[in-house]
Amino acid sequence: MNGPKQPILGVDVGGVIIDRDSSLWQSWLFCQSGRYLEVPPVADAFRGLAQLNRRFGGRVFIISKCDPKTAARTQEWFRHFLFYEETGLDPKQTCFAPDLAGKTKHCVRLGVTHFIDNRIKFLRLLRIVEENRLLLSAGGQFWGKLRRPNGSRIRIFARWPDIVAHLKKTV
Repeated sequence: MNGPKQPILGVDVGGVIIDRDSSLWQSWLFCQSGRYLEVPPVADAFRGLAQLNRRFGGRVFIISKCDPKTAARTQEWFRHFLFYEETGLDPKQTCFAPDLAGKTKHCVRLGVTHFIDNRIKFLRLLRIVEENRLLLSAGGQFWGKLRRPNGSRIRIFARWPDIVAHLKKTV
């Protein structure tokens, strides 16, 4: 007899862990200079991920859409900011995909039950976590047009502490 499914959290990188609101974001986005290591983390992201990693029993996966060059620079950014040490996340639980379909496939393969992103487009596509799609609009900004169709289950949060409080109540 199978018990209830274990909760598994997926987390995007840009705008969720790495601050898209920073004036340095363009150097990160286009990877045209070494300045991408100056782009700061989103406020409270590391602390929030450390708390959620404990709450989810180590079942937290970084799942991001990017090309191989950006994936390598993301890993370099993680090392530079001691991301894995600060959050307690397992580096082996980091997945990159070239497109949103690949990102969705990672979520399906891993059995993700909850996902944090700053892109409405991806959260709308991610039907496997219908009840647990979390939009982080740090600084009041997020990517995509917000339309709240009837039955939309995307929950919107302005800060990491708000997401952590919500998940501590529901997981």
